[in-house]
Amino acid sequence: MRLATLLLFVLPFACTGTPQPDPPNIELPRVTTPLPPRGIGEIRLLGGPGAISPPGAGLWAVDLDGDAPPVTLPSAADGSFDGNVVGADGDAFRLQVVAGDARSEPVDVVLAVGSPIVPLAHALGGCLRAPLELEVSTTAPASVAITNACGADVVLGAVRVRTSPSPFSVVTSPTSIAAGETAEISVELTAEPATDEVLRIEIVSPAADLLAITLIGGSP
Repeated sequence: MRLATLLLFVLPFACTGTPQPDPPNIELPRVTTPLPPRGIGEIRLLGGPGAISPPGAGLWAVDLDGDAPPVTLPSAADGSFDGNVVGADGDAFRLQVVAGDARSEPVDVVLAVGSPIVPLAHALGGCLRAPLELEVSTTAPASVAITNACGADVVLGAVRVRTSPSPFSVVTSPTSIAAGETAEISVELTAEPATDEVLRIEIVSPAADLLAITLIGGSP
C-alpha cells in the first residue's frame, strides 16, 4: 500500500516537462501603414503593443517586387515597433519575425500607405506547393521540391534570386512541372556570411502567380 501511495505522489511530477517558449509571431491586425509616407520609396510600418512576439525580436521585411536590400526593424519591450521599409507603394512584401535562431513562418502581404494590410493573393490558390524557406551552405547546392497539385501543367517563367549580384544563385531549374509531378530547383551559396534573400519563382501558366522562398545562408 505504501508503494502504491508513493507512485501516485511521484508520477504527476515525473510527467512534467520544461515549458517551451512560443515561436516568434506577428499579429498583422496590430500593424498599420500610416500616412504620410516618410519619404520617396519608403513605407512606414507601425506595430502596436503585442504586434511582435517575443518582445525584442526583429521584423525582417523585403520587397518581393523590387531589389532594395531587406531591412530588420527592432521591436520594443512591449512588442511594438516603428520603422521604414524600402519599396514602392502597393508592392508585395515578405514579413518574418526573427528572434535569434528562431523564425516565424513568412507572411506575404501587400503594403499600401494608409490602407489595411492584406495577404498577397495567389491566382493558383496554393495548389503549387513548396516550402517557404531553404537553408543553403557553401558545401553543396541545396534543392527545394515543388509539387504541382493544380490539375494542369504549370509553366515557369523567370526563376531567380531577387537581387543581383548575390552570394546565392540558381544552379538548375525546370521550365515546367507536369500535373501531379514534383520538380526540384537547386540553389548554391558562393560566399559567407550571406544576408537572407528571396528566391522568386514566376508562374506563367495556367495563371500568372509568384512563389517566394526565403534563402538562409547556413554554416557548412
